[in-house]
Amino acid sequence: MVLMATSEHTGVARGPGAKQWPQSRQKIAIVIWISFLVAALMSLLFFGLIDPVDLLETSAINLGESREQGYAMLFFFFWMGSAASATLAMRLSRTTQARPES
Repeated sequence: MVLMATSEHTGVARGPGAKQWPQSRQKIAIVIWISFLVAALMSLLFFGLIDPVDLLETSAINLGESREQGYAMLFFFFWMGSAASATLAMRLSRTTQARPES
């Protein structure tokens, strides 16, 4: 039986020897993970309607000829866009802790 310790401020159970991530690293991980999921969903919706080969044929820039390249390029484009959006949202939603009144 493994005893789990509980973090005071998050209430999350942790195993023995588990280290607490710094808050900045937690925020980076949250932004990367959420933006990855959003990019995956956007890719599913977008590529359900549009074939990447057709999209690349209509563009003036020669970026490649295969579907896989189109999927990869637009997925990373969606990922960077959603990461920028998530980062901006996280920075704008910063809150300060209430100071105890004297």
